[in-house]
Amino acid sequence: MGGVPGVEPDEGPGDGSVHQEYNFTLLKYAGDGLWSYEEDIYNPMRFGSMVAGWEAARSASATS
Repeated sequence: MGGVPGVEPDEGPGDGSVHQEYNFTLLKYAGDGLWSYEEDIYNPMRFGSMVAGWEAARSASATS
């Protein structure tokens, strides 16, 4: 599950709601503490509406 970028999973918008969306990340380990490959698969439209909903809930929570 992916959440709002830059926000810890337990740091919700303040109203108790949960905002998350599915994503898949493929990492290939190259050895010696390094990664050789990263691929992220997600729907940016769904992430965009999830983030917009989080921001709206955060704004509503801050003004109440």
